[in-house]
Amino acid sequence: MRSMLNGLDVRVTAQALSVLSRFMEQIVKWNDRVHLISRKADVQREVLKQVMDSLALLRLDLGQDSVIMDVGAGVGLPGTPLAAARPDFRVRLIDSSERICTLARRMVHVLGLQNVNIFQMNFPVGMQDATHDVDVFVSKAFRAPQEWLNDMAKLAKPGQKVVVMTSSGREMALPAGMVIRQEDEFVLPGTGIYRRNLLVQMV
Repeated sequence: MRSMLNGLDVRVTAQALSVLSRFMEQIVKWNDRVHLISRKADVQREVLKQVMDSLALLRLDLGQDSVIMDVGAGVGLPGTPLAAARPDFRVRLIDSSERICTLARRMVHVLGLQNVNIFQMNFPVGMQDATHDVDVFVSKAFRAPQEWLNDMAKLAKPGQKVVVMTSSGREMALPAGMVIRQEDEFVLPGTGIYRRNLLVQMV
């Protein structure tokens, strides 16, 4: 994991690495029963890739002491790795499944992460009151990138930021009121997979 992080030019503490390793172990442990990631033979490699995708967001300027809302988080990708790497972040995991939220709470408890809260909530119904203090919205594979942007243009308020994670270099149509603050293109180390992350802000 350390060599892949070095390839991303992302620095985390030894304590964070320990938490991340235990998080991946938890996902592998539960995957056969709940199908969290994949039932492929090389599930450990797939989990590692997903965690690296999450940590690559630290290449963006997500701010300090930020409130991060992970929409459609499942058991916490990308939110939990961000919380492990950045204790100053306050991360909220949002998912519509009661079963998944219960499992996510169990994992967060096992990991000892004090900066993560989990909420069972449907998107976007009922979320207006829960987003007023959010600094950055993130999501991984919850919506297609263009659909995610369009949905967030209706939900996010001026000043709030939205991360778009994509593996395509194709340009997207920015909804009115949104501007790109940062764009990050890279190849995920050890995989050869192209990634493009955007940090978009409502103005």
